[in-house]
Amino acid sequence: RGAATGHDLGDDLGTIGLGAEPPREAAPAQRPEPRNRIENARECGWKRARENQQIRVDTEALNEGWPDGQGGFRSMRKALASAKMNAEEIDLVNAHGTSTPLGDAGETNAMKNCFGAYAKDKLLVHSTKSMVGHGLGAAGGIEAVALMQAFSQSIIHPTINQFESDPDCDLNYVPNKAIEKSVNAAMSNSFGFGGHNATIIFKKYS
Repeated sequence: RGAATGHDLGDDLGTIGLGAEPPREAAPAQRPEPRNRIENARECGWKRARENQQIRVDTEALNEGWPDGQGGFRSMRKALASAKMNAEEIDLVNAHGTSTPLGDAGETNAMKNCFGAYAKDKLLVHSTKSMVGHGLGAAGGIEAVALMQAFSQSIIHPTINQFESDPDCDLNYVPNKAIEKSVNAAMSNSFGFGGHNATIIFKKYS
């Protein structure tokens, strides 16, 4: 959130195809023929991601989350527990990041509570909405695509137009310039209307 704060609507769309490999112990007769969908997807550069999603719902406000970020904090912690991962395994968070005073500060608090000292030491956070606006119901899809690009290209896109930082927002938001860095695990937050909080974790397939 910079000096010129604002909530800009976007017109964007993101779609991800999900697939599963057959069990390794499956009998030969049960295995799919060679050149199956997974192999074709790999040749096209697709990578499988492990996904875990947890949703926390509260109704404190019709269009705002709790100022202290407690709903977002619980959503992130439940996602980590579902993925059986430690907070320090997350390289990047794609924040809900709408450039609203209450929302940005609340999400920052939630990340500090979730990640502890790691949030300020090593965690990278960025907002796709800073570039494409808020796609409302479509926002989570385009943000997931942005994370897939971070996995495949090892480039973390910036949070643009961040020229004057809010003192309540003091994490590394990758301001204005992309970073080249390998990403093994990333988290994406979708918080907002009706107090609905959703967190999903993607992990690079190996």
